[in-house]
Amino acid sequence: MFFIDYKLPNMTGSDVAFAIDSSIEKILVTCELSVNCNYNFKKIISKPYKFDLIAKLIDEHLTQLPLKHASKQLKDPRV
Repeated sequence: MFFIDYKLPNMTGSDVAFAIDSSIEKILVTCELSVNCNYNFKKIISKPYKFDLIAKLIDEHLTQLPLKHASKQLKDPRV
């Protein structure tokens, strides 16, 4: 799971997300009111964000990890 800021030196968060493996969940963090986002983020969070929200997203992601691995095993027993 990656939290990516939208405004970065020399690129955008969308550029970074495009370079990261598509199987990895990405969450965009931004203070921009209207973001021209050309990449599929799981969620877009506006700044300033609350720590509780970040903790909740991480917790949800971690509880889903064993399920993702189990579903891969069902599809391919070699996993």
